[in-house]
Amino acid sequence: MFTGYYVNDGQDIEVDAQIINLSQRYFWILDPGHGAKTQGKRSPIKDGKQLLEYEYNQDIVKHISQELKQMSIQHLVTIPNPEDFGNALKYRVDKANTYHTDLPKIFVSVHGNAGPGDEFSTAFRGIETYYYSPIGRRIAEVFQKELVAKVKLKDRGVKEGKRLYVLAKTDHPAILTETGFYNNPDEFDKMMNPNFRRIVAEAHLRAIKYIEERGI
Repeated sequence: MFTGYYVNDGQDIEVDAQIINLSQRYFWILDPGHGAKTQGKRSPIKDGKQLLEYEYNQDIVKHISQELKQMSIQHLVTIPNPEDFGNALKYRVDKANTYHTDLPKIFVSVHGNAGPGDEFSTAFRGIETYYYSPIGRRIAEVFQKELVAKVKLKDRGVKEGKRLYVLAKTDHPAILTETGFYNNPDEFDKMMNPNFRRIVAEAHLRAIKYIEERGI
């Protein structure tokens, strides 16, 4: 089972390599949202620190990918080197759609969230997961449940994401996770913590485990 109790910032996620059956059901496409050239998508400054969303997303996906590699779970990261990219929405979708695999694909886009305005606010907080198709909704419900249980932020529910390009344009089931508001001062502090990011990654892994074991 997953352990996921962290003592220091350098500790890796502890994962039982046998948690997923040897016969993999799905091919996972991990999409770290945004890139270094995306305008905005950053927190206000607090105590001299600022969260850049693309770095947060990339860090979480990096941890997920590392653990999937250890478990020999086939997957693809859409933007492994975000420094040269902005949103690159079409690039991400085209890469996902054209990648050949004999397994059915599932697309998971990882994001941090932000409420309106340029200043910190406590008006928005929590976790939400977006979907496009009916199958996507079932996947989103699994991820939302695991994220809320493990990350322990407010449950904002699963929501239809018809206007989200990466969900609407992929030719396979797709979801988008939003794990905390970086312009909420309390959640900003959590999201800046490397251990919190590992816990978010572990919650994603628990959802992948659930779907691999049971199907959708």
